[in-house]
Amino acid sequence: MKFASFAAAAALMTVAGAASAQVFNFGSTGPLDGFGAQASQVFNYAGGAVSGFHLSASMLETLGFAYNSDMQLTITGPNGSFVVGPTFGNPGGAWGALGTGTPPPDGSAGGQLEMDFVTAGLDGPGQYTVTFMNGYSFNAVGDTIQWDNVVITLAEVPAPGSVALLGLGGLIATRRRR
Repeated sequence: MKFASFAAAAALMTVAGAASAQVFNFGSTGPLDGFGAQASQVFNYAGGAVSGFHLSASMLETLGFAYNSDMQLTITGPNGSFVVGPTFGNPGGAWGALGTGTPPPDGSAGGQLEMDFVTAGLDGPGQYTVTFMNGYSFNAVGDTIQWDNVVITLAEVPAPGSVALLGLGGLIATRRRR
């Protein structure tokens, strides 16, 4: 009987599943200097409400006076935008304040970036524009930042039915036979 309860719970949890995600492979930003150079791509998202995203990138060593923390990321969805990185008057800020993980270094060294962000304003299916730019306006030509292998994974809010099925599976799994 224990096996039957375990099998039923496993089946319900499999059906319920975890929150799904959609991966956007951005690739390379190309070299971005301090005069407004930017790299953008448009992605179509067919999922539900977005709870956050994971950002993974290989940061190349910067040139000139640019730092990897000067990179600015903007994700614009059908219902709003999310911006992380330096803003006017706050160079090199916001990466650590808005996300968890290791923010880009405030220096020229390259490395691997892995960060998670909880978002507000990115909600629902539609067209999403992802833009990277050198956000520090005092960098000059030749002060470049470049990130390669950029991958953004949007995390979906699980549907209420999935959460209910997970709970039901837990109840079945913990049920004691008297």
